[in-house]
Amino acid sequence: MPERNPKTSKGGGETLSSDRETLPLPDSEEALANVTAMFLPPQEAGKEKARLLPVAVYPMGLSRVGLRRFFWVTILGIGALYFLLQVQSIVPPFLISFFLAALFDPILRKLGKTGRPRWANIALIYLGTIFAIALVVVSVVPNAIVQFQDFSLNFSTYYTKIQVNADTWIHNNSALLKRMNLHENSLSDFLTSQSSPLKNGLDSFLISLTGLAKSLFAHAVWFIIIPIATFILMLDYPYLRARIISFFPDDYRADVDSVSSEIMDVFSDYIRGLLKVCALFSVMAYILYTLLGVQYALVLGLFAGLFYAIPYVGSLASSILVGSVAFSMEAHTSLLFWHVPANSIPFTLTCVALIILQTLLFDNLIYPRVVGGVVGLHPVVIMFAMTAGATLLGLPGMLVAVPVAASIQVIVKAMFPRLKEPPPARPSTD
Repeated sequence: MPERNPKTSKGGGETLSSDRETLPLPDSEEALANVTAMFLPPQEAGKEKARLLPVAVYPMGLSRVGLRRFFWVTILGIGALYFLLQVQSIVPPFLISFFLAALFDPILRKLGKTGRPRWANIALIYLGTIFAIALVVVSVVPNAIVQFQDFSLNFSTYYTKIQVNADTWIHNNSALLKRMNLHENSLSDFLTSQSSPLKNGLDSFLISLTGLAKSLFAHAVWFIIIPIATFILMLDYPYLRARIISFFPDDYRADVDSVSSEIMDVFSDYIRGLLKVCALFSVMAYILYTLLGVQYALVLGLFAGLFYAIPYVGSLASSILVGSVAFSMEAHTSLLFWHVPANSIPFTLTCVALIILQTLLFDNLIYPRVVGGVVGLHPVVIMFAMTAGATLLGLPGMLVAVPVAASIQVIVKAMFPRLKEPPPARPSTD
């Protein structure tokens, strides 16, 4: 650094002189910051100048620049929110596409280790999905449609048979029912009078399915928008994710990156695990109904796999459907040796008991290990999360309870890293 000797300038102020140049002594804090920055490397000059300059403090501890920025960001945020409210009908498919892109990102990261470009891995996923759908459409859908149409046409007949037989049984055992404090004279009266939480849950479940079906038909264009938007978002997802994380302070970006990746891994693993379990449950239910000789085994098996995704209520719906069909069947042979008469109550109870047994088997052995293993939750925690979700939000709460609980676990472990360590050894009792 050149030697600086103060001298008097023509304007009456002091100057700084050196072998190369003569500079006026700074007479303000801003001038001091400018002079200091001249003798520093370019990458350090801005930081030193910002440190020396005074910072005006406005409301919320902001500077003038910060306050101006906060004002315009608030205005833009309100404008964006108002715009989204005006076009809210077209927002859901794009949100679904972004969520799907986030769910597939863990799979793409694993496929990326093979060295193929990202677009090739995305195309591979799309081709695999199209092949699986085509296989199901060719091998399952035609028979399922025929059985479903036949089942729909005969549903009123089944209901009438069940109601007539139930009313007859109630009439013949009225004295026993009155001792049990049941005074209804028919099945319809009994169902009307019994407004239990279980019945309410079943009604809510059926209403939700009906509403979902109507919504899908009303938004058929989504089936065009979502695949295209998902493909594009999957291509750009790493960039979009990095851009979102860049809005966080520097000190928190690494933690946000790690926690968000773990949460999306949890959701992705959970959905893939749940799909595997539901598909296996559907196949086993179809085989079981076929061996029992139950009509519409394919349709009932598909419904069983679909309903299994809804804990408790789904099992009840499957049992009611299977029991209704089994009771309404004509005389037939079951399990190759059991000659079942028409409207057989023992056969009906056997079918219901077997589907309940299958559900218990999956709930206690397969589901906790497949789904609970990928999300890292204890089986008891899964049961508690589902019960809490049903209590708070009903059917939607039950569907998202497990991945939300797993996400909370990820956040808690990030806040308290010691929880990631193995527990201490138990003290010896010898």
